[in-house]
Amino acid sequence: MPDQESTTFLIQTKLNRPPLPVDLVPRPRLTSWLDQRRVHPLTLISAPAGYGKSTLISCWLESVDCPSAWLSLDERDNELGGFLGYFIAAVQSIFPSALPETQALLMVSPLPPTSAITNILINELNQIDEPFILVFDDYYLIETQTIHDLLNDILLHPPRNLHLVLGTREDPPLPLVTLRANSKVTEIRMQDLRFNQDEIQKLYQSMIRTPIDRSTISELDAQSEGWVTGLRLAALALHHRIGRDTLPGEISAHNQYVTEYLITEILAKQTPKLSDYMLKTSILERLCAGLCKAVYFQGQVPVVEESEDSDFNGVQFLEWLQASNLFVIPLDDQHQWFRYHHLFRNILQQELVRKLGAEEIAKLHAAAGHWYAQNGWIEEALNHLLAAGDTSAAIEVVSQHRYRMMNANRWPRLERWLNLFPSMVVESSAELWMLKTWLAYHRGLWSELPALLGQLSSIISKSSEQDGTKSLAGEINSLHSLIAYHRGAAEEAISQARMALENLPAELWIVRILARSYLGTSLLATGDQNRGYDAFYGAFREEKIQNNEFKSTLLMAACYYHWISADLQSTAQAARQSIAICPETGYQSILGYGKYNLGRVHYQQNDLITAERLFTSVIAKPYQNYGD
Repeated sequence: MPDQESTTFLIQTKLNRPPLPVDLVPRPRLTSWLDQRRVHPLTLISAPAGYGKSTLISCWLESVDCPSAWLSLDERDNELGGFLGYFIAAVQSIFPSALPETQALLMVSPLPPTSAITNILINELNQIDEPFILVFDDYYLIETQTIHDLLNDILLHPPRNLHLVLGTREDPPLPLVTLRANSKVTEIRMQDLRFNQDEIQKLYQSMIRTPIDRSTISELDAQSEGWVTGLRLAALALHHRIGRDTLPGEISAHNQYVTEYLITEILAKQTPKLSDYMLKTSILERLCAGLCKAVYFQGQVPVVEESEDSDFNGVQFLEWLQASNLFVIPLDDQHQWFRYHHLFRNILQQELVRKLGAEEIAKLHAAAGHWYAQNGWIEEALNHLLAAGDTSAAIEVVSQHRYRMMNANRWPRLERWLNLFPSMVVESSAELWMLKTWLAYHRGLWSELPALLGQLSSIISKSSEQDGTKSLAGEINSLHSLIAYHRGAAEEAISQARMALENLPAELWIVRILARSYLGTSLLATGDQNRGYDAFYGAFREEKIQNNEFKSTLLMAACYYHWISADLQSTAQAARQSIAICPETGYQSILGYGKYNLGRVHYQQNDLITAERLFTSVIAKPYQNYGD
């Protein structure tokens, strides 16, 4: 089953296939072409903005006889781990049990080599027995070469039942010549997507519901060269009573002036409040009623309460956008989330910059960031808060969610959060520098810890903020305990570990286990075996958090204590208990560590067959386990 913790942080609407527009013009000549060539591993639909690429793909998928998955890409999908997270979620939307090994790799920080990920991904895709279609829309936004390499490898050795569809404004850096030569690609381009005169006639009948003579259709065809968005803009212009004599003579995808002219003229016909609503919400990649309201009012309570017929009502604003057919695209079947058409949004943003200053636009981003944070969309919140220049609020968002992510071993995601901040901000923030230090710890870069902790102490001493310093002190104490233990200073390690347990909050149980581990092993090093034992197992009665994740991690740590005590029986017992709990937690690394410790016990007992079986299961997943 999909990992619920992993999918929590994904924008689910990115996985929704766009619903078909009410004024859809069926295009059987193109959908039939796609059907006939589905045997090829790749379909490439490449054309400039506004030629109906997404609509065509969505319409085709309505009629195909196999399941399909959709992923709408954006600029923030250029990090390999994030891209893979959505890739896996898209496939799991139709095959919930698919790709478990690839998903487990996303827990690893740093990510394994791309070649290792690709091999596992291709093998797992090949295990899917049913033919399926996977769509990556707006692929032109991907600029990361490792992602292109990943798709290239998939197409070089295509899984037997996967058909990949790329919708893009420009050709991706894939070996298209080779793919064509090997009959691995079907291509639809701008000239194929142009509306013919019959399709123009149907579109205008649907949009303006007024008969149009054939000569007008021919004129529109000549002006637009079949560009769908240009045709829609012209229809809207007529609908909003812009005189035909004011329309430019050429409506084409390559004429930016015409596009801007038509959209700004359409905007000029709206009420000032509606126009203002559109301009302010253009900072958003996705729209919902609550988010639109938060941005429009910039987080303030409106002077007049919203009512059923108020222009300020977020729900009614979105309903009006749909009813006006003003280039808003629904992102779910419930019609709760939408986005502006890319061209429309770009021009709204240009108009926003012209009308509002940078300070006012920053307030809009801040309002969006706070709304996202309150609703649990962390990366979206960070992006908007940082766009607003509100680094303090962004750091506070990280602070509020860091413990939970550390407990869940979500180090790659924590690293992505940290990388959103400029280096100067990280170097001046105790919270962010603490996170940077933990990432070094998690990667095994323990030789760097003293210098990182020294810098952290300097940051804290210069900071006027006192909130959270007790918890930070506890985290620092826990790492100093580790350093002292490994240099043989057992008494110092005991002192630091005890201070850590006094200062650390109960909810940061992953670090409390670390402190207990070094308290217990250091007590053992001084000959106090009983209190060393109690440092571990006393946690089962003393710690406030007692979930399965806590228990399996604590038992894994206890294995080391029993091992250095030369107590094979207790090592095996703790390992078996940890292994038994792990399937309920999804902690592959803890599971591997339990098998590793159990294998060591069997090896010492000369049960080589069992030891080999256990070690082999660990070696089979080298990137999901600890380095031991």
